[in-house]
Amino acid sequence: MAGISMRFLVTAAAAALLACAPCDAQDADETAAPSFSDVIANTDAAWQEPDGSAATPEDVEQKALFFVGNIAWLVFHEFGHGLIFEYQLPVLGKEEDAVDSFATINMIAESEDPALETMIVDVVDAWFEAGLYANLTYGQHSIDEQRGYAVVCLLVGDDPEGYKDVADDAGMPADRQAGCKFEFEKADN
Repeated sequence: MAGISMRFLVTAAAAALLACAPCDAQDADETAAPSFSDVIANTDAAWQEPDGSAATPEDVEQKALFFVGNIAWLVFHEFGHGLIFEYQLPVLGKEEDAVDSFATINMIAESEDPALETMIVDVVDAWFEAGLYANLTYGQHSIDEQRGYAVVCLLVGDDPEGYKDVADDAGMPADRQAGCKFEFEKADN
């Protein structure tokens, strides 16, 4: 496994979930990660709509972006748990919040992949719509809305102008958005 990046592993897992053809990056250079855009481009062959579906190719692409984005984020999240366990890393606060940050940072870190930008916004949408942990104040996880806002804050902290609309649409006040740069830097470090 030496020399293979975590982004390569997550992208490969997402590609396998879509049953797409092997990625060219594996043949050319094992350390280069295939782009998520490449994975999404292969959805036409992998995604099966039910008979009679009126889904357009754009609908299929949006479903694939949502699916792959949330799976990629989840894989990064679980990988974060593995790192904490394997290296016995100390975590102050909720481990779930720490690995949520880890997943988000890894999805937005130094990437120019346009599919990733759509996918991370889909992750935010999923947290606001999920309701899985909505009323579990005693749980290990923060409630879904808090998790969604934490992802939004990291996005805004990384790119205040690029994700301002996402934060505004989520109802995050400007003064809260201003503090996200510090939170992003802390999480990134």
